[in-house]
Amino acid sequence: YLQNFADNNYGPGQQRRVRFILTGSELVALNNELGFSEENVRALCGVNASTKPQEAASKEKIGCKGIGFKAVFAVSDTPTIHSHPWHFHFDKKLQVSGVKLPGLGFIYPTALPAETQEHDWQTELRLPFSPDLTEKNRELL
Repeated sequence: YLQNFADNNYGPGQQRRVRFILTGSELVALNNELGFSEENVRALCGVNASTKPQEAASKEKIGCKGIGFKAVFAVSDTPTIHSHPWHFHFDKKLQVSGVKLPGLGFIYPTALPAETQEHDWQTELRLPFSPDLTEKNRELL
């Protein structure tokens, strides 16, 4: 997640700020970027749909395939994103009646009320730890 902070959009002269909060049950990442665009949300929901420039001139960008975010599912079944004006989460175990698509929850966001945002930052990513996350892996965080 930290790699994406370098690629975010900030206001003119705005100092980039990031804060991480690690508790026994979750990891929270906060950032003062301008907030997600619709394109950014679509990129998170897809694969190979990155909003980062693909030209050789943009070598300063980190990543480009649009799959890096999916790594959060290694630690969380329900990553939550609040980034003005978007408020949503993914559910790794999502099942839709009549649809047999394993992994649908990796790409299908569910809207959340804005009031569920807990911190006064422009962007908030919450990663509640998966019950399957081993204690050893929690310690590595």
